[in-house]
Amino acid sequence: MKTGSLSVLSPTLEPEIKIKVENIRKSINVIESLLAAGKYQNALKSAKMVNHQAVKTGYIGVQQESLYILGRSLSSNGEYKKAEVDKVNWNEVEDF
Repeated sequence: MKTGSLSVLSPTLEPEIKIKVENIRKSINVIESLLAAGKYQNALKSAKMVNHQAVKTGYIGVQQESLYILGRSLSSNGEYKKAEVDKVNWNEVEDF
């Protein structure tokens, strides 16, 4: 799943937030590649950083995308309980 090509940014987003979101989506694509290559620990490390950045944007679309890739990375590393998040407190997400 290439998130950058599937998601459209809201035209009301501030330009600096749009740039951050686009960069985060590029990073998510890199994480997808790491997972596909079997580099699970690298993917998880990157996913945690990307998720932290996404939370700071305040843009729910990229927050959801980053949480999805974080969950996939956690699962790939055998951290299944952490990957099973039903409700998220965005202030605690960086603690994954």
